[in-house]
Amino acid sequence: MVVIAIIAILAAILFPVFARAREKARTASCQSNLKQIALAFHMYAQDFDETYPVAVWYGSSSNWSTNVEPYLRNSQILTCPSAIPSAAPSYGYNGYYRVYYHGKASGGTSTAWGAATLAEVQYPSEIFLAYDAYSFGNSVVRYSRFYAGTTWGYGKTNETLHNGGMNAAFCDGHVKWVSANVVQPTRTYGPGTLPWVGP
Repeated sequence: MVVIAIIAILAAILFPVFARAREKARTASCQSNLKQIALAFHMYAQDFDETYPVAVWYGSSSNWSTNVEPYLRNSQILTCPSAIPSAAPSYGYNGYYRVYYHGKASGGTSTAWGAATLAEVQYPSEIFLAYDAYSFGNSVVRYSRFYAGTTWGYGKTNETLHNGGMNAAFCDGHVKWVSANVVQPTRTYGPGTLPWVGP
């Protein structure tokens, strides 16, 4: 009986430790995925006149993930190891600030059709490019994420996927964990104000 009690106590102590270690490994793997996705975006841009891919084209199966996938080792890179498996990439693309399906935006003011160029990103070290994302529906945080074909929508970042925060790749190519407090501050978004729009 004493042995069983000791085993139960040890299990209660060690299981959370193992779970945290496993999540830490998944976080590192997710960051590696995002680093490769950011590199794929920039490789795409180098091949297409320094221009990012559009989020989606209506009437076409083309979207950001199908456009960058040829630059990735495999499509599994588009899925975070901590995310719930689905047909869609688990990462979102910053569709509001720069590359929305109908907006080429520099600070969110342009109404031109098409994707933004690398030069139009005013604060590349501070602007999210791709990041942990989930869900569809209206939200403060805008992103573009796709199922098959042209189905798309707005959604929000998965800001607590990794221990109270999320991983994000920035337009300059660096990747880091971002606290949920940074991702969803208590103020309204707008051009030039927040990380997914501009500082």
